[in-house]
Amino acid sequence: SHLNRKVGKEKAEIIMKKGLQLKKQMKIFKDNNSLIKAIDFYLKKFHSNPGTCADLTVTTLLIDKITDIVSFSNLKII
Repeated sequence: SHLNRKVGKEKAEIIMKKGLQLKKQMKIFKDNNSLIKAIDFYLKKFHSNPGTCADLTVTTLLIDKITDIVSFSNLKII
């Protein structure tokens, strides 16, 4: 909804489709940094950064790293 207000419905829908494509490409326990950086670059290039992109990128990278740590530990994910 933030993008819809900021850049309009058509552009927001394009960005949503790009996000869905990214979601399909991402794999659990894999290095997704390049995918995340690519969508961040795309949003910035076309001035469509919703203003929370950096927060989302950092959070996603953190989750990715924590997932790696847990996968190599003796902990069980429920």
